Parts: sequence; structure tokens; C-alpha cells
Amino acid sequence: MDVGTNNIRRVDRHNVFVMLALAAGALWALLINGAVPFLGMPTMGQAASMMGYAQAFADQHWYSLHARSFGYPVATSLATGLPLAWLAGWFVRLGMQASDAYAAAAAFWLVSAYLGAYRLARALGATSAIGVLAAVTWMSLPMIWAHQSYSSLALGMALLPLYLSSAFALFDISKASLWRRVFCIVAFVALCVIALFMDGYTFMMFAVASAVLFAFRLIAHPSSWLVTARGALPAYVLGFAGAYLLYTGYIGRSAFSPAPLAFFRGWALDLIFLIKPPQGEFWLWDWLGWVGVRSDSKFFGDASVWLTTFALPMSILGLGCFLAVRKQDGRAWVLLVVALLGLYMSLGPSLKYGAIKPDGASGPFMEAASGVMPTGNAFVSEHVPGFRAMRAAYRWEALFLLGMWGLVVMGSARVRSRHSWAWTIVYLLLIVSSMPHLMDMWRDYRSYRRDLATIDHDLARPLAARLRPGSRIFFLPFSNDVMANYLSPKLGVVSYNVGGDKQIEIARDQWPANLQKFAMNRFDTGDLPAIRATLLHHEADAMVIPYFDSLWAAHLWPCVDQARGYSARTLALFAANPGFLCPVQIKAAYAEQVKALRQDPLLSVDEQPLFVIVTLKPPQR
Repeated sequence: MDVGTNNIRRVDRHNVFVMLALAAGALWALLINGAVPFLGMPTMGQAASMMGYAQAFADQHWYSLHARSFGYPVATSLATGLPLAWLAGWFVRLGMQASDAYAAAAAFWLVSAYLGAYRLARALGATSAIGVLAAVTWMSLPMIWAHQSYSSLALGMALLPLYLSSAFALFDISKASLWRRVFCIVAFVALCVIALFMDGYTFMMFAVASAVLFAFRLIAHPSSWLVTARGALPAYVLGFAGAYLLYTGYIGRSAFSPAPLAFFRGWALDLIFLIKPPQGEFWLWDWLGWVGVRSDSKFFGDASVWLTTFALPMSILGLGCFLAVRKQDGRAWVLLVVALLGLYMSLGPSLKYGAIKPDGASGPFMEAASGVMPTGNAFVSEHVPGFRAMRAAYRWEALFLLGMWGLVVMGSARVRSRHSWAWTIVYLLLIVSSMPHLMDMWRDYRSYRRDLATIDHDLARPLAARLRPGSRIFFLPFSNDVMANYLSPKLGVVSYNVGGDKQIEIARDQWPANLQKFAMNRFDTGDLPAIRATLLHHEADAMVIPYFDSLWAAHLWPCVDQARGYSARTLALFAANPGFLCPVQIKAAYAEQVKALRQDPLLSVDEQPLFVIVTLKPPQR
């Protein structure tokens, strides 16, 4: 009796320890990614766009999945991040302000991803303690936290272990009970749908990893073909094909304008980025002095290509663990192939190692001549559906990291050390090697939250006082108008403008003829007749000329010179964009156009510090 009681107590203490460790790990995942409601927010630009959708959903029925406040006259679909925005809409309904609603929704998906990583680690043989450390290691990768400015992309990457764990469970259902089989199939199909609506890049990675697992299952157990075909294969087809049909039905089209191969090359992984970290990104490597200087003026693509892709420690350890466990567990080969496929696709059409722009070149695109040699995947990137949509090729590295991380977990589960704490040290070193300058990051996270409220006070309130609810407005010049997404539902107006390249492409086709006369990113005196015609034909009730950048000011308010509280790293990233102007500069640039509008006897011009509103003068009595 005493022995049994002691065993129960030991189990209880162990369970308590696991729960506390899981909670601490989840808190760390939220801290490093900035998703802590009432304290910080992971990003601002994408959060502003997402919260426009969230507010639009909250203003409609609970089941609404289209925004009708922007992208008029089209009911606007959200190309990426629907699970995030839909959940944030519920937090808005509960009374949370935009920044906290976004942080809470992001936190939900990050915790789900963290628990998914823990689940996969346990399925690969890790103990509960090592499983927690492995999950924390995954959530600490720069491929996740350095992509928070891309919102749902970061969440999709974080969720990859959860997706893969559902695939492993699916292909083992032949040994499970009936209800377990039903649960695994339903979970797999549901995650396929969530994956595509969250982010198309990680949906493709999920599909590729599952296909590799499926192929290995049949190779290793050819006699189980019939059993697999009855359960796993139909679920695979239903999950991915069904998700695709739901998505295209929701978006209203099956494809968008393809990107040229020069884009795939420019945004492909340069091997030097994988093995040497960028300066100013990781405190350990900055302290050691082993960093490389990166800039848009020298390298192809943009900062996301080199800020997110450092993975040397994980790569070395993953390969070492593969060599150690490949004979003990056949799943090691699955993970290795998944990793190698991810690495291969991340390289893009041309192999790069320290590739720099030729003299006189200024754009982010890369021609084949700047690479070392062709990789052979140009045909896939150019012609194969799904793959040709993954124009930022470096993002395939997330699949490579998934495979390497899985191999490290298998190594820690099967390569036993004489000292039980040795693998704990290994995981802690992996976490430290991936850590950003956390204090600087939290300066940004707090500033994002503060500035979204500042936009409400300095911009949304003055606009709301001057625009009639329900009126149709047009921001001029139109662009990738993230601010339109955020402001329109908050003001209770309907905007033709919309943020997002895909959404602009869809909405602009349906604009009235006069609005289609305006050129993207341009506003000059030649546009004045179209402004008058738009108002006279009642195609819009007001034209708004922002004295802020409708795209970049949503990311850093209101401009680099006037931003406060941000880290030097973040300010430097935005300072590299010469087109990001302050309100006073934009006002000076538009002075001639505004003066001409004032001289038009039919128009009323209301100029404020951050915008100009142009409407028709009321008729004289």
C-alpha cells in the first residue's frame, strides 16, 4: 500500500512538473514572438491589415468571412491569415482594443503551435522534459520570430510540427481503434484547411512532407498498400484537394499573376545566409563577432531573406543525429528527405553563395548570370501549380528546419548520454544561438501596441468627425493601402482601396471607369479632372488625400524621423526605404495639386495635418 501510494505521489509530482514546464515554455514562446496582450504586439503593419478584417467580421454576422468595408464593390476575401483574423474578430466582439485582440489571436495560434511541437517531439520518442525543451527550441527559431512582421506566415511556420504530427498519426491509423481512426482523419483534414487559409507557403510544405511520409510508408511496408489506400490515401486527397477547392471558392479565382523567375532567384536562399548570421540580429553571434553585414544595396531580395535564415547550429546537429539514429528508426530517413527537399527548393532556380548585385544594378530581382549554377528547379517554380505561387523561395527553408529539428529530437530520444543533463544543455545552446536582442525586440513590441492606439487618436478620430458613416471614399493615390483596411471599418465607411497585392488585383477590375483612370502610386495635377468626374458622377462621396504613407506608415508611425521608442535595428530597416516620407514632405509634394483643387468652384477642400478631404460643394440655395 505504501509503495503504491509513493508511486502515485511520484506520478503526481511528475505531472505537476510537466504542466509547469509546459506553461513556462508557452510563456517563453509568447515573449520571444511578442504576442502578450496588454503588454505588446508582434508587429503593426500586418496587424493593422488583419484587424481591419477582424473589425469587419465583428460588424457582421458571426459566420461572416468577407469584409465589405474596403475593396469596394467586391466583398473582400482574405488571401492569407483568415483563421487569425476570424479569431481576432471574436476578441473585438468581447471588447478588446485592436492591438490586444490581435496579440490574443496570435497567442492562441502560437500556443497551439508550441503544443503541436511538443506532441511531435513526444511522438518521436522524447521524454516529457526533453519534449518541452524541443518545443521551446522550435518556437525560438528566427524563421518564426523574425517573420512576425509577415503575420500569418510566421504562424503557419510555427504550426508545421503540428501539421506533421497529424500526418504521422494518419499513416498509423491501421493499428488504431475505429474512433481513433475517425479522429485522426478529421484532424488531418481540418488541419489541411487551416493550413491553406492561414498561409499558402506552409500549406505546400505540409503537402510535400505528407507526400514524403506516404511514399516511405509504402516503400517500407508495400504489403500495407490496401490498408493505407482505404484510410490514409483518401484522407490525404480529401484534405489537400478539399482545402484547395474551399480556398478557390472563397477567393473567387484559382490563380494570380505568376512571378518571373528573377523574383524566385532574388528571394531564394543564399547559402552564406544559412551559415553566417546577419549583424545586429542575434546577441550571441554579435557578442562573438561572427556576423556578416547585409543590405538591400548589396544583396538580392529584401531583408527577410537574410534576417530569418541562419540555421548552422541546427543543421550540423540535425545531420549528426541522423547519422546516429538512421539504423534505429526508419523515420529518420523521412525527416532527412523532408529537410533536403526543403533546402533544395529554398535555393531557387540558381545556386547562390555570397551573390551580390552587379555594378549599376538596383532592384531586388536576380538574373541567372549572378548565380553560381542552375539548381534545376526552375521548371517546377515556373510551371507546377502550387510551387509556382511560392515566389519567395527562401521560405522553403522552414521545411528544411522542420526535418533537422525532428532529427535532433530523435537523437535526443535515442542517443542516451551518461549524464542525463547533457541533452538539456544542447537544447539550451540551440535556444541561445537563435535568440534575438530580446530587450530591443520588446521595445518594438511595446511601440507597435502604443502606435496603433496613436493612429486611432491622431488619424481615425479626426477622419470620423468629417466623413459621414456609410459614405464611399477613395484614398488617392491608391497603393497597397494597408491603412484603408484598418481605417474603413473603424470609421464606418466604405473604401474602394484595399491592402494586399492580390486584393487590389481583384477589386480594381470592378471599380467605376473614372477610378480606373488613376495610376497606382501616382498623384499629379493631371488627375484633377478624374477627381471631379468621380464626385460629379457620385461614384464616390469623398476623396481622401493622405499626408501619410498608406502602406509604410502602418508599419512605423508616422515615419522614420518622427517614430519614437523603436530599436535602432528597426529604424535602420525602414530608413533604407527612400520612398517612406514624413507627413510634412508628402504635404509639400502635393501642395500644387491641393491648390488646384481649392481653385475648382465645384469642390470643397478640407485640409488637416494628416489628410485632405475633397467633396462636392453643396448646391447654393
